[in-house]
Amino acid sequence: MNALTLFPLLRPMIPSTGHFAVLPSHNALIIIDTSANVRCIKNLIKAVDTGKPYEPEPSGSPTQDHASRAETSPHDGGA
Repeated sequence: MNALTLFPLLRPMIPSTGHFAVLPSHNALIIIDTSANVRCIKNLIKAVDTGKPYEPEPSGSPTQDHASRAETSPHDGGA
């Protein structure tokens, strides 16, 4: 897939706080944004490039990076 073709299509997905550039000589895109948005765009490009259906990640799903307070707090033992 040509990076110059993808650039105008994907640009609206990058917020004003992010950065998006194309390097035509390397057929590469540079995306600086949240990891979730970069992952989403990467999956979308992969789906377009391979012809496989795009399946977005469920929003708000817990990840292994986050643990509940109960999982990280030691027990008091009562007082």
